[in-house]
Amino acid sequence: MPDSLVDDNDTILKGIDKFIGFNRYTLFLCLAFELVILSQAGNVIYLIFAAASPNLIGCGTTIFNETLSQYEACEQFETMNRLENQSCAPILEYQFRSVAVEWNYFCSKTVKVKNSISFQMFGIMVGGIIFGQLSDLYGRKKVCTEFIPFQTVLVCLLMTILLGLLCALAKDLLMFVIIRSVIGIFIGGNAVVMYVYVIEKIPANYRMKVNTFVTWSPNFVILSLVAYLTGSWHTLTIVMNLLAAPSFVCVLFLYESPRWLMQKGRLDEAKETLIAMNDWGQSIKKREKCFSEEEVMNALGFDLKASCELLRQKHYYFHHLFYSWTFLRYNIILAFSCFANSVAFYAMLFNLEKISGSLYVNTAFLGAFRYALGIILATVDHAFTFVGRKFMHTIAIIIFVISAAIILILIKTDLALEFNGFIRAITLIGTGSISLLFIVNAITCAELFPTAIRNLAGANIGTWSRIGNIVAPQLFYLDEFDPSLPYLVIIVMFVVDGVTFLFCLPETKSRPLVEQMPSKEEFILRSCKTTRTLSLRIDDDIEDSCLKSNKSTDMR
Repeated sequence: MPDSLVDDNDTILKGIDKFIGFNRYTLFLCLAFELVILSQAGNVIYLIFAAASPNLIGCGTTIFNETLSQYEACEQFETMNRLENQSCAPILEYQFRSVAVEWNYFCSKTVKVKNSISFQMFGIMVGGIIFGQLSDLYGRKKVCTEFIPFQTVLVCLLMTILLGLLCALAKDLLMFVIIRSVIGIFIGGNAVVMYVYVIEKIPANYRMKVNTFVTWSPNFVILSLVAYLTGSWHTLTIVMNLLAAPSFVCVLFLYESPRWLMQKGRLDEAKETLIAMNDWGQSIKKREKCFSEEEVMNALGFDLKASCELLRQKHYYFHHLFYSWTFLRYNIILAFSCFANSVAFYAMLFNLEKISGSLYVNTAFLGAFRYALGIILATVDHAFTFVGRKFMHTIAIIIFVISAAIILILIKTDLALEFNGFIRAITLIGTGSISLLFIVNAITCAELFPTAIRNLAGANIGTWSRIGNIVAPQLFYLDEFDPSLPYLVIIVMFVVDGVTFLFCLPETKSRPLVEQMPSKEEFILRSCKTTRTLSLRIDDDIEDSCLKSNKSTDMR
């Protein structure tokens, strides 16, 4: 068995990967990433509490029998209102004062509140598409169009924070849904751009570690505590967004992606960025370069020459993701995996109030468990070469499928109430395990696709993930036909996902990031070659960069 899964180590030794190390700048980048994630995760986790459904326990002065299910309690409430001359006031039981409690959405009306989650997720999907395209064309951190210059990540962060504060002033569910939907657009843009931006500035052998330690998981614990202390939806959104505000300051001190600069032919800027990243945080006296500017330019020239065909055709769009049969296969498998994972994870997540125990404890435990599991798997990933992306993906699916199958059996045998504590435990364990698939799928996508369309690829699978998020709140409505049906649907989806991911995708662990687009011979439609050449403007600066790179390489 080989010691490494990398097929071509010369690519790392000659390219810019050898200048991207784990240093002080990388640590600061991780800090900024964590604060940005606090904003992203906070505005999604927020809906666990803000959209939580209350329990109806009485009407007027009448308290219902504790043995009644919520369905039976709602029927009794409707019966009492039909018999009385006027409606009796509902008595609601809740752990957190959600918008459903605030505006009396209970029983069948809770569907409207849960559907508000779908609207925010739709906004996230739209934002991922828009900002993913902009950042691939104009830059990861900075979008400079001909007329309007602005910082992509900064604008997304600022608008998320401001709209989050504005959300506390919502007077009804309609206003709440509109504000949350717009917030979703900026969350989606922030998530897609920031993730790829960080991946491109982290060494290949540290990608899994960083994405395991700097992730959504610890924020579940933080925000559960904040939710417990605040107790209401409007106070929670204010405190949560104020906590995320420092991320705006941190992002100001980050550099543009050197990979993106190189791909655009801006080699001098890429060189300065690489040197600045390695010298960051050191005093002038202590700055000892372990490499010269010439070495950096040689590495940039090597990578530029390897992707010269890509650079001559500067602008790439969504349809370029499907130019070859290989890319088509990658996209279908990763898109379905993200869809299935999102449906399962968010369906469980946004219904945590329905399982036994404290909503705060369940949410905090879910975050702590998935964080601990991620650290264990990251350690194993580092210690054992054979533990790659496929291994982690398969193990996570097996754990969840077993958990879901046990719950399905308990429901079919009418033992769910008797084993509600056990169901609570395996629900949290299974949900925590598949949360790792978000990391595995995102890293696999970033490692499979070239730099020129990497953000587009991330936006594509992110879109399918968001479609899954939109569908997720509706999944448990299937229990009106059969209480076990939601679990059966999830099991079938994950079996298909596990088999296709394991046998139809290559292992990407420790491989250098792909820089080259497929050759013209690999195009699905040969006619695309002509269309592409005519429709895309060839940049003179990029042509000059390619020519200079070739000349300097020949002279050496």
